[in-house]
Amino acid sequence: MKPVEDSETREIEENTPEEGDIVMPTTTAMNAMSMWVHANKNILKNGTTSLKQPEAPEGEEWDEDRMNAEMKALLDSDPYAPLLGSICDDAKISVSKTLQQPAWCVKLMGDCTEYKGVSNGVVVARSLQWSGSYSFYNQGQCHQIYVGNGHKYEQSATFYPVDPPLIEMDPKEYDGPEEPTQQAPEKPAEAEAPEGNADDDDQDS
Repeated sequence: MKPVEDSETREIEENTPEEGDIVMPTTTAMNAMSMWVHANKNILKNGTTSLKQPEAPEGEEWDEDRMNAEMKALLDSDPYAPLLGSICDDAKISVSKTLQQPAWCVKLMGDCTEYKGVSNGVVVARSLQWSGSYSFYNQGQCHQIYVGNGHKYEQSATFYPVDPPLIEMDPKEYDGPEEPTQQAPEKPAEAEAPEGNADDDDQDS
């Protein structure tokens, strides 16, 4: 990827070589913070990814120089982050008064063994600045997901929103009821001799 030549568009395009195919890094190679860059526009203080063109107050008229000066003041107070900038350059977050840590955590999850250059593992880049933002990489494919409340992490926050709940594991599969225990067949009751037959035989004799 490379930025579009017109810098005002803030867009990126494929950096296709003149000859040959694009060689994507392996999954194992992406298990390093220096391999990750910002491909999306940064979120500004106004909650969007672009600054609104300043407007002259009612009753005033601004010339082009005044308009450019006002726009420059906005950019200085809320600058655009350069596209394809390394995540290593992101400002560290403060977890205490004396402790700071990088704004990203990169880790290789799953099976880390390579089989003939192919890895079944997945590299996860987790943002500690935007809780719930994850990026995944596996064999040349990158995907992103965000499950959060839309608030940046701030060590001196005046309110504390509840983090999204953890995703639970899938329940165990239900195999169905157990087979009924096979019982031995009941023996038929023995036929009893009718009463009085034995006495009658004795009297006849």
